[in-house]
Parts: sequence; structure tokens; C-alpha cells
Amino acid sequence: MQRNKSKMKKADENGKVTKKAKISMGKCEFYKQHNIEELRDSILLQVQDIEDLVSISKVIKACPYYASRKAAEDAEVVLIPYNTILHKPTREANGIKLKNNIVIIDEAHNLLEAISQMYSSEVTYLQLFHSHKQLKNYKAKYSTRFSAPNLLGINQLIFIINKLLEVLDKRASISENEILTIGNFVLSAEIDNYNMFKLVKFCKDSRIGHKLHGFSVKHPQEANETKQGVKKGIKQFLSSIEAQKKDTNKETSETSEQSKSEFIPTNPLLPAISFLESLTYSYDDGRIMVINSSDKNQRKLQFLLLNPTENFKDIVKDARAVCFVYINHILVYVVLFFFV
Repeated sequence: MQRNKSKMKKADENGKVTKKAKISMGKCEFYKQHNIEELRDSILLQVQDIEDLVSISKVIKACPYYASRKAAEDAEVVLIPYNTILHKPTREANGIKLKNNIVIIDEAHNLLEAISQMYSSEVTYLQLFHSHKQLKNYKAKYSTRFSAPNLLGINQLIFIINKLLEVLDKRASISENEILTIGNFVLSAEIDNYNMFKLVKFCKDSRIGHKLHGFSVKHPQEANETKQGVKKGIKQFLSSIEAQKKDTNKETSETSEQSKSEFIPTNPLLPAISFLESLTYSYDDGRIMVINSSDKNQRKLQFLLLNPTENFKDIVKDARAVCFVYINHILVYVVLFFFV
């Protein structure tokens, strides 16, 4: 069976159907293997900048991104951004192999700071709130289609995100921010009995973040029922205002908070997954900062990496040689570290 193709009937001037034509839907005209390989050979023959590469790709009708990735396998020198070489998941996703290769890091005086920023993470209350809402609606719509392991993973994800929301809610009255070790934070959130390694692996293997984003785009009303929830809450509040006078302040505050959070962040689950991955690091390598505020939209959880050297060990271990080029005062030094 062929997907992304739809049949369209062609009619003549009298309105009679003459033939059926197939129109390809959603396929990129630049994604052709033969043309990509031709562009790859052109890249390897002569050094080209981005503008030249784009111009040639338009003539050949080939994607410069995939051609560059294919050319990197046979190239002798590859220029790579900081985040691609230093961030292990990004490095693996781009197929960068360090085994028996020489790595030269320019501006190495910014190395530790760059690694700390790459592996630090942040998730806001608003992102957790909408992640929890979308996951519950996604589960309710497709619950009969999930396998047992996938359903278990989604249930665990919903439970843990709800616990993170409770952590921020419980600290609403605390004005000062808190800094906790990973172990203390996991215990205070009551998620210490869950295997974060398996949960993060499930999120990556199942691509639940991208699937949830597609679900929210395709079914926005089903994925995000914020406005409907506000209307129901107001009606229920107005109907029971005389019988439940004690809950007046609580209901009005919840309604105002929901009205403030009408903005729905794009793909809110990905920052939540990134924060959960931070909980798998060694307890001595980082700290969790809980940003407290009376306004829910200002609350957030941050993971701060304190020991970036641990995340650099894989590069030193796999590469044949690692060269650091850095600036100290006015002079430029090139320090070579060779590892057998």
C-alpha cells in the first residue's frame, strides 16, 4: 500500500470523467537518494560554504542537509557546532563517531560553561500542567490501542508529572527559592520508587513527545480542554455559591489562574522529559532549584549541572586525541592531550 497519495478524478469541459490522476501528498522533491549522493560527491570534491551549497542543491534538486550528513562519513575534516559534539544525545543522533578520530575544540576556555548549559534543564509549571492535561486526554482517546508496556509507561509519566506539580503547589507559600540534591528532591516528590532510566528510555523509544504534539495539533480541542473547563467551573461555582460560601476564594483563584494560562506552550512534554533525564545523573553532579512564587506561571524546576567533567569523559575516552585551543589573557595557547 502507498501512503500520502490521493486519487483525483479529472473531468473534461462537459464535466465527464476522463481519467484518474494520482497526486503525491507531503513528499519533498529534494529528498531523492540519487540526487543526494550526487550532491555529496560535489561536497567532497571541493570545499564550499553554506551559500554555495544551497545554490548547488537547488540546481541538482537535492537536500543539502542529508547530503552533508552523508559527506561527513568520508570527509577528513568536519566542522561541528559545540552542542553537536559535546552533547551526547545530539552527537549520537547525528551519527558523529569519535573512535580513532582527532577532536579539536576551539575556544576551549568556554568549554566547561558550555557543557553546564547543555546538560542543565528547566521546566515550568505551565509546561507541566499542559503536559499532564494532554497526556490524560491522549490516553483517554487511544487507551484501547496501547500495548501493556506503553500503557504502563504513559501511566507512570502522568503520575510523575502530577507529583512534580504537587511539589510546586506545596511550596506556594514559600517566598524563597530552594536548592535540593537530586536524592532529596526525588524523595520529597515521592517518585523514588520509579526507575527513571526505563521511563526516559520509553519516552525516547516511543517518541511520546512528538506523538503528543501531533495529537495536540490534530485535535486541539480534545488535547487542551482549558476553556471548557473554565466554563464548567464558573457554572458550577455560580450554582453552588450560596451553599458553598467557604470555597468562594478557592474557586475564583482557580478560575483566574486558568484564564492567565490560556497560552499553551508548544510541545510542553519535551522539557518535562529533559528534566526527568536530569534526575538520572549522579547525585553529586548537580542540584535541583525549586523556583517558588505565588503566581503559578512563575514557578519552575531547574537542574543545574555542577560537575561538567563527567559528561566530557566519553569524548576523551573514545577519541584518539583531544586538542584544546583556548585564550588565556592576550596569548593563545594550544594544549594537546593525547590518550592511548
